[in-house]
Amino acid sequence: MATPITTAIDAALADAPERERVAAMVEAVLTEPLYWFPLRHHSPTAAHLLRRVIEQRKPKLLLLEAPAGVEPLLPHVVDRQTRPPVAIYSSFRDDQFQLRAQTDGEEPLQLASWYPLLPYSPEYVAIRSALASGAQVVCIDLPQAGQQAARLARTGADPLAVDRSQSPDNANSLAPEDALLAGSELYRRLAEAAGYRHWDEAWDSLFE
Repeated sequence: MATPITTAIDAALADAPERERVAAMVEAVLTEPLYWFPLRHHSPTAAHLLRRVIEQRKPKLLLLEAPAGVEPLLPHVVDRQTRPPVAIYSSFRDDQFQLRAQTDGEEPLQLASWYPLLPYSPEYVAIRSALASGAQVVCIDLPQAGQQAARLARTGADPLAVDRSQSPDNANSLAPEDALLAGSELYRRLAEAAGYRHWDEAWDSLFE
């Protein structure tokens, strides 16, 4: 049965040479033993559907895109006495000068990130639902130091400049990877095929 979403996808990929390749990639993921659940941060609809999936499938293990090592904090994050909004704070002090060369008198680089969670954040719902069902939650993203080292290796950017880009003054800016995705030709064509000006407008109308 056709829906506005599938119709938009068909229209967007109608003449695209990568249609078969994209379909094969999706099929390969869907047939893996792992159950993948892509989500959008702070999406009430994604959170609602994710809760239903966890309740139905009753996983023993949930792999979450969050910094490795924060697992001991998760029971406190979803404790009844913790009222969201709440955030996980991750910090790193480069005492070994792994990320940038030491100069005379320079203090070690200190980096920090916040991972905000709202009652309707899919990540918050995933943690709460998984722990309530007895499932183990494992965070599989790189820790703060690893993320900065990976960015440095990939882009050569000054870690301090990267950290400043994540400051509260730039809280609404997208990470480079997310910006590429949101501005991709596929997303643009999907939005246009469905009659929307941009992908955010299409998402809010079709999904939320």
